[in-house]
Amino acid sequence: MLSYQNKRKLRLIVNSPIFQGVLLVLTLIMYFSVYSKYSTAKEMELKKNKAAEELKLLQAKKDNLTAKIDYLNSEKGKEEELRRNFDYVNKNEKTVIIVDDKNTSFIVASGTEKEAKNNNKDKSWYEFWR
Repeated sequence: MLSYQNKRKLRLIVNSPIFQGVLLVLTLIMYFSVYSKYSTAKEMELKKNKAAEELKLLQAKKDNLTAKIDYLNSEKGKEEELRRNFDYVNKNEKTVIIVDDKNTSFIVASGTEKEAKNNNKDKSWYEFWR
Protein backbone atom coordinates (compact mmCIF):
# COMPACT_ATOMS: atom_id res chain seq x y z
CA MET A 1 0.00 0.00 0.00
CA LEU A 2 1.07 3.47 -0.58
CA SER A 3 1.81 5.54 2.36
CA TYR A 4 0.03 8.75 3.06
CA GLN A 5 2.95 10.89 1.85
CA ASN A 6 3.27 8.95 -1.39
CA LYS A 7 -0.46 9.37 -2.03
CA ARG A 8 -0.12 13.08 -1.37
CA LYS A 9 2.76 13.40 -3.83
CA LEU A 10 0.78 11.50 -6.45
CA ARG A 11 -2.23 13.80 -5.95
CA LEU A 12 -0.02 16.86 -6.24
CA ILE A 13 1.44 15.63 -9.50
CA VAL A 14 -1.90 14.57 -10.99
CA ASN A 15 -3.67 17.78 -9.94
CA SER A 16 -0.85 20.03 -11.12
CA PRO A 17 -1.72 22.33 -14.05
CA ILE A 18 1.31 21.14 -16.05
CA PHE A 19 0.30 17.47 -15.84
CA GLN A 20 -3.30 18.30 -16.74
CA GLY A 21 -2.10 20.44 -19.68
CA VAL A 22 0.08 17.61 -21.01
CA LEU A 23 -2.81 15.17 -20.52
CA LEU A 24 -5.15 17.54 -22.42
CA VAL A 25 -2.66 17.87 -25.31
CA LEU A 26 -2.24 14.08 -25.54
CA THR A 27 -6.03 13.64 -25.46
CA LEU A 28 -6.49 16.19 -28.28
CA ILE A 29 -3.78 14.56 -30.39
CA MET A 30 -5.44 11.18 -29.95
CA TYR A 31 -8.89 12.66 -30.72
CA PHE A 32 -7.72 14.21 -34.02
CA SER A 33 -5.93 11.02 -34.98
CA VAL A 34 -9.02 8.90 -34.33
CA TYR A 35 -11.26 11.41 -36.13
CA SER A 36 -9.04 11.43 -39.23
CA LYS A 37 -9.08 7.61 -39.32
CA TYR A 38 -12.86 7.62 -38.91
CA SER A 39 -13.36 10.12 -41.75
CA THR A 40 -10.99 8.11 -43.95
CA ALA A 41 -12.95 4.93 -43.20
CA LYS A 42 -16.25 6.66 -44.09
CA GLU A 43 -14.76 7.96 -47.33
CA MET A 44 -13.46 4.51 -48.23
CA GLU A 45 -16.88 2.99 -47.54
CA LEU A 46 -18.50 5.51 -49.89
CA LYS A 47 -15.92 4.76 -52.57
CA LYS A 48 -16.46 1.03 -52.05
CA ASN A 49 -20.23 1.42 -52.52
CA LYS A 50 -19.71 3.54 -55.62
CA ALA A 51 -17.26 0.98 -57.03
CA ALA A 52 -19.76 -1.82 -56.31
CA GLU A 53 -22.47 0.03 -58.25
CA GLU A 54 -20.07 0.67 -61.11
CA LEU A 55 -19.09 -3.01 -61.08
CA LYS A 56 -22.76 -4.00 -61.39
CA LEU A 57 -23.20 -1.63 -64.35
CA LEU A 58 -20.05 -2.90 -66.04
CA GLN A 59 -21.10 -6.50 -65.45
CA ALA A 60 -24.48 -5.82 -67.06
CA LYS A 61 -22.73 -4.10 -69.97
CA LYS A 62 -20.37 -7.08 -70.33
CA ASP A 63 -23.31 -9.50 -70.36
CA ASN A 64 -25.05 -7.36 -72.98
CA LEU A 65 -21.95 -7.21 -75.17
CA THR A 66 -21.33 -10.95 -74.77
CA ALA A 67 -24.89 -11.67 -75.88
CA LYS A 68 -24.46 -9.34 -78.84
CA ILE A 69 -21.16 -11.00 -79.82
CA ASP A 70 -22.78 -14.43 -79.63
CA TYR A 71 -25.66 -13.15 -81.78
CA LEU A 72 -23.29 -11.68 -84.37
CA ASN A 73 -21.20 -14.87 -84.49
CA SER A 74 -24.23 -16.94 -85.46
CA GLU A 75 -25.26 -17.28 -89.11
CA LYS A 76 -28.70 -15.85 -88.42
CA GLY A 77 -27.20 -12.79 -86.72
CA LYS A 78 -24.77 -12.15 -89.56
CA GLU A 79 -27.52 -12.38 -92.15
CA GLU A 80 -29.88 -10.10 -90.22
CA GLU A 81 -27.16 -7.47 -89.74
CA LEU A 82 -26.28 -7.60 -93.44
CA ARG A 83 -29.93 -7.18 -94.34
CA ARG A 84 -30.42 -4.31 -91.92
CA ASN A 85 -27.26 -2.37 -92.78
CA PHE A 86 -26.53 -3.19 -96.41
CA ASP A 87 -29.84 -4.25 -98.03
CA TYR A 88 -28.51 -7.78 -98.52
CA VAL A 89 -30.55 -10.21 -100.64
CA ASN A 90 -29.85 -13.92 -101.12
CA LYS A 91 -29.48 -15.35 -104.64
CA ASN A 92 -32.80 -17.22 -104.55
CA GLU A 93 -34.81 -14.32 -103.12
CA LYS A 94 -36.68 -11.62 -104.98
CA THR A 95 -36.97 -7.98 -104.04
CA VAL A 96 -40.29 -6.24 -104.32
CA ILE A 97 -40.30 -2.48 -104.72
CA ILE A 98 -43.66 -0.88 -104.05
CA VAL A 99 -44.37 2.49 -105.66
CA ASP A 100 -47.13 4.68 -104.29
CA ASP A 101 -48.56 5.99 -107.60
CA LYS A 102 -51.81 4.44 -108.81
CA ASN A 103 -50.69 4.62 -112.46
CA THR A 104 -47.44 2.80 -111.82
CA SER A 105 -47.43 -0.95 -111.44
CA PHE A 106 -45.31 -2.98 -109.05
CA ILE A 107 -41.74 -3.68 -110.04
CA VAL A 108 -40.39 -7.08 -109.17
CA ALA A 109 -36.65 -7.52 -109.47
CA SER A 110 -34.60 -10.54 -108.69
CA GLY A 111 -31.91 -10.65 -106.02
CA THR A 112 -29.06 -9.47 -108.24
CA GLU A 113 -28.39 -5.88 -109.10
CA LYS A 114 -27.61 -6.70 -112.75
CA GLU A 115 -31.09 -8.10 -113.38
CA ALA A 116 -32.70 -5.10 -111.70
CA LYS A 117 -30.82 -2.78 -114.07
CA ASN A 118 -31.92 -4.84 -117.07
CA ASN A 119 -35.59 -4.42 -116.01
CA ASN A 120 -35.15 -0.64 -115.92
CA LYS A 121 -33.58 -0.48 -119.43
CA ASP A 122 -36.88 -1.38 -121.06
CA LYS A 123 -38.47 1.89 -119.94
CA SER A 124 -37.95 5.23 -121.59
CA TRP A 125 -36.22 7.97 -119.69
CA TYR A 126 -39.31 10.21 -119.61
CA GLU A 127 -41.50 7.54 -117.99
CA PHE A 128 -39.51 8.06 -114.82
CA TRP A 129 -41.07 11.55 -114.36
CA ARG A 130 -44.69 10.52 -114.88
